[in-house]
Amino acid sequence: MPDEKDCFGRLFKQIYILHEMNYIKNTKQKQVTPAQMDILFFLLSRKDQEVTQKDIEGALRLSNPTVTGLLNRMEEKGLIRRVKKEQDRRYRLIQMTDQSRDYMEYLKYARRKGEETIMKGMTTEQVETLRSLLKMVLKNLTEEKP
Repeated sequence: MPDEKDCFGRLFKQIYILHEMNYIKNTKQKQVTPAQMDILFFLLSRKDQEVTQKDIEGALRLSNPTVTGLLNRMEEKGLIRRVKKEQDRRYRLIQMTDQSRDYMEYLKYARRKGEETIMKGMTTEQVETLRSLLKMVLKNLTEEKP
Protein backbone atom coordinates (compact mmCIF):
# COMPACT_ATOMS: atom_id res chain seq x y z
CA MET A 1 0.00 0.00 0.00
CA PRO A 2 1.51 3.37 -1.02
CA ASP A 3 1.92 5.96 1.69
CA GLU A 4 -0.51 8.89 1.90
CA LYS A 5 1.39 11.25 -0.41
CA ASP A 6 1.29 8.69 -3.25
CA CYS A 7 -2.42 7.78 -3.02
CA PHE A 8 -4.24 8.37 -6.30
CA GLY A 9 -6.85 10.70 -4.85
CA ARG A 10 -4.21 12.96 -3.34
CA LEU A 11 -2.12 12.94 -6.53
CA PHE A 12 -5.19 13.81 -8.65
CA LYS A 13 -6.07 16.63 -6.26
CA GLN A 14 -2.54 18.07 -6.33
CA ILE A 15 -2.43 17.83 -10.13
CA TYR A 16 -5.85 19.51 -10.39
CA ILE A 17 -4.86 22.38 -8.07
CA LEU A 18 -1.56 23.04 -9.85
CA HIS A 19 -3.20 22.79 -13.27
CA GLU A 20 -5.91 25.28 -12.24
CA MET A 21 -3.29 27.65 -10.81
CA ASN A 22 -1.41 27.58 -14.14
CA TYR A 23 -4.61 28.32 -16.07
CA ILE A 24 -5.40 31.20 -13.74
CA LYS A 25 -1.90 32.60 -14.20
CA ASN A 26 -2.12 32.24 -18.00
CA THR A 27 -5.64 33.68 -18.31
CA LYS A 28 -5.44 36.41 -15.67
CA GLN A 29 -5.14 39.08 -18.36
CA LYS A 30 -8.57 38.10 -19.75
CA GLN A 31 -10.19 37.57 -16.34
CA VAL A 32 -11.56 34.20 -17.37
CA THR A 33 -11.53 31.46 -14.75
CA PRO A 34 -10.73 27.85 -15.70
CA ALA A 35 -14.39 26.86 -15.23
CA GLN A 36 -15.54 29.75 -17.42
CA MET A 37 -12.95 28.75 -19.98
CA ASP A 38 -14.40 25.21 -20.02
CA ILE A 39 -17.83 26.65 -20.75
CA LEU A 40 -16.48 28.84 -23.55
CA PHE A 41 -14.70 25.88 -25.14
CA PHE A 42 -17.91 23.84 -24.86
CA LEU A 43 -19.90 26.62 -26.53
CA LEU A 44 -17.27 26.89 -29.26
CA SER A 45 -17.46 23.14 -29.90
CA ARG A 46 -21.24 23.45 -30.32
CA LYS A 47 -21.16 26.75 -32.23
CA ASP A 48 -23.74 25.67 -34.82
CA GLN A 49 -26.09 24.13 -32.27
CA GLU A 50 -28.45 25.46 -29.63
CA VAL A 51 -27.00 25.13 -26.12
CA THR A 52 -28.98 25.33 -22.91
CA GLN A 53 -27.76 25.47 -19.33
CA LYS A 54 -28.75 21.83 -18.94
CA ASP A 55 -26.43 20.90 -21.84
CA ILE A 56 -23.55 22.62 -20.05
CA GLU A 57 -24.38 20.91 -16.75
CA GLY A 58 -24.37 17.47 -18.39
CA ALA A 59 -21.30 17.93 -20.55
CA LEU A 60 -19.14 19.42 -17.78
CA ARG A 61 -20.66 17.32 -14.97
CA LEU A 62 -21.52 20.37 -12.91
CA SER A 63 -24.56 21.04 -10.72
CA ASN A 64 -27.30 23.48 -11.64
CA PRO A 65 -26.35 26.03 -8.94
CA THR A 66 -22.69 25.90 -9.98
CA VAL A 67 -23.48 26.53 -13.65
CA THR A 68 -26.00 29.24 -12.75
CA GLY A 69 -23.32 31.10 -10.79
CA LEU A 70 -20.74 30.69 -13.54
CA LEU A 71 -23.16 31.91 -16.21
CA ASN A 72 -24.23 34.89 -14.09
CA ARG A 73 -20.62 36.01 -13.70
CA MET A 74 -19.88 35.36 -17.37
CA GLU A 75 -22.90 37.41 -18.39
CA GLU A 76 -21.76 40.26 -16.12
CA LYS A 77 -18.34 40.16 -17.85
CA GLY A 78 -19.97 40.18 -21.28
CA LEU A 79 -18.71 36.69 -22.17
CA ILE A 80 -22.11 35.09 -22.81
CA ARG A 81 -25.70 36.09 -23.36
CA ARG A 82 -28.88 34.25 -22.53
CA VAL A 83 -31.50 34.34 -25.26
CA LYS A 84 -35.04 33.01 -24.91
CA LYS A 85 -35.73 30.14 -27.27
CA GLU A 86 -38.29 31.10 -29.90
CA GLN A 87 -40.23 27.81 -29.83
CA ASP A 88 -40.28 27.50 -26.04
CA ARG A 89 -39.85 30.71 -24.07
CA ARG A 90 -39.10 28.74 -20.86
CA TYR A 91 -35.68 27.80 -22.21
CA ARG A 92 -32.78 30.16 -22.56
CA LEU A 93 -30.05 29.49 -25.03
CA ILE A 94 -26.50 30.25 -23.97
CA GLN A 95 -24.48 32.03 -26.64
CA MET A 96 -20.96 33.40 -26.92
CA THR A 97 -20.56 37.14 -27.43
CA ASP A 98 -18.21 38.91 -29.82
CA GLN A 99 -15.98 39.62 -26.81
CA SER A 100 -15.67 35.94 -25.88
CA ARG A 101 -15.07 34.98 -29.51
CA ASP A 102 -12.25 37.54 -29.58
CA TYR A 103 -10.74 35.89 -26.47
CA MET A 104 -10.72 32.40 -27.96
CA GLU A 105 -7.34 32.58 -29.71
CA TYR A 106 -5.74 33.69 -26.46
CA LEU A 107 -7.58 31.00 -24.47
CA LYS A 108 -6.56 28.34 -27.01
CA TYR A 109 -2.97 29.46 -26.54
CA ALA A 110 -3.33 29.27 -22.72
CA ARG A 111 -4.84 25.78 -22.97
CA ARG A 112 -2.07 24.65 -25.33
CA LYS A 113 0.58 25.99 -22.90
CA GLY A 114 -1.10 24.09 -20.06
CA GLU A 115 -1.12 20.88 -22.06
CA GLU A 116 2.54 21.33 -22.99
CA THR A 117 3.45 21.76 -19.34
CA ILE A 118 1.64 18.54 -18.43
CA MET A 119 3.30 16.57 -21.23
CA LYS A 120 6.81 17.97 -20.75
CA GLY A 121 9.40 15.17 -20.86
CA MET A 122 6.92 12.53 -22.06
CA THR A 123 7.14 10.57 -25.28
CA THR A 124 4.17 10.43 -27.64
CA GLU A 125 3.49 6.89 -26.46
CA GLN A 126 3.55 7.95 -22.81
CA VAL A 127 1.14 10.80 -23.53
CA GLU A 128 -1.29 8.45 -25.25
CA THR A 129 -0.95 5.88 -22.46
CA LEU A 130 -1.61 8.56 -19.84
CA ARG A 131 -4.64 9.84 -21.78
CA SER A 132 -6.00 6.31 -22.09
CA LEU A 133 -5.48 5.56 -18.39
CA LEU A 134 -7.09 8.83 -17.31
CA LYS A 135 -10.12 8.10 -19.51
CA MET A 136 -10.36 4.69 -17.86
CA VAL A 137 -10.20 6.28 -14.39
CA LEU A 138 -12.92 8.75 -15.39
CA LYS A 139 -15.09 5.92 -16.74
CA ASN A 140 -14.58 3.91 -13.54
CA LEU A 141 -15.54 6.85 -11.35
CA THR A 142 -18.52 7.74 -13.55
CA GLU A 143 -19.86 4.20 -13.34
CA GLU A 144 -19.30 3.94 -9.57
CA LYS A 145 -22.55 3.99 -7.62
CA PRO A 146 -22.61 6.23 -4.52
